[in-house]
Amino acid sequence: MIHYEGRKKPKGEQMIDDETETLMFRALEHGIFLDNQTEADDDDFLINLMIFINERKNCIAFYENDKKLSVESRYMEPLYTVDIEKSVLTFTPLANEGFLDAFLEIFEFIDHVIEQRACSI
Repeated sequence: MIHYEGRKKPKGEQMIDDETETLMFRALEHGIFLDNQTEADDDDFLINLMIFINERKNCIAFYENDKKLSVESRYMEPLYTVDIEKSVLTFTPLANEGFLDAFLEIFEFIDHVIEQRACSI
């Protein structure tokens, strides 16, 4: 489990199992490969991720520039950035508190995309 430096789990943060924690650390270190997508697919993925995050209303996501999203808390505290290049999502954490729940939304979005693709086959 993720340890919070001797403290209890921060209020509102989710506890995660060891397997999910390992996947998260690998994603932070190496990024997430999204399949062989075109550049337009990469752009669409980021736009749809931004919409997904904003609809959930836990965080605010916006375009920094081409191929980069910034994600902030509802109180406009920077949490992380998401970059995409050659179908690889990379992440730069900008905060400790509130980061976990916000980061988990990316995995929920990817799961949502996989489900949509399976239904369209």
